[in-house]
Amino acid sequence: MDIPQFARIADPQVSTRGAKYAPIDNNKLHGDAKIRITIGNRQNPTTSPFGVSSYNDDEATRKNIEFIVTTEEEAKINSMYLWAVDQLALKSNKYFKKPITRHEIMDLFKHPIIKKEQYPPKFKCKIDTAPGKNQVKCWDAQNQRCELPSDLRGYKLVPRICYNHIWFMSKELGFVCLVTDLQILECEDQTCPFE
Repeated sequence: MDIPQFARIADPQVSTRGAKYAPIDNNKLHGDAKIRITIGNRQNPTTSPFGVSSYNDDEATRKNIEFIVTTEEEAKINSMYLWAVDQLALKSNKYFKKPITRHEIMDLFKHPIIKKEQYPPKFKCKIDTAPGKNQVKCWDAQNQRCELPSDLRGYKLVPRICYNHIWFMSKELGFVCLVTDLQILECEDQTCPFE
């Protein structure tokens, strides 16, 4: 993933819920100003081993999802992470209200790639499942709009993901990587149980 030349982390803002965040964009005046990455492709799709989940709130419409990534995709995600660390370090007074080093930022910044023992790396994202401006748009193998399946485990997928913003809490920060489009290909588990 090539990070756009004019990409930036905007000034910090506070949501109506009181959460601090900073939008990420490519500083375009017209058109889509978001920075995006696509994981997999039709020939080599990815999977989501755990599907869509929520933490302690089954009614939440913005849920968690993890996608298995290749070594090349992991490198692209890591380059975006390192770019963000550098940007935050350059203007640390703006984001943290005090000087803070690059190393200190890396200690606070939760990496979007999850690695555990012998398992393949997974890219942690958010997905909006309810109607609204951020609801994920789903597409089938024929590039037609379709519904989001109730369970994505077992499906071959091609997600398009937006680096939406960086969230800040007292002792940590991280990306909100939002799935905007999801191509849903065949399901690996579609076998008749009566055969």
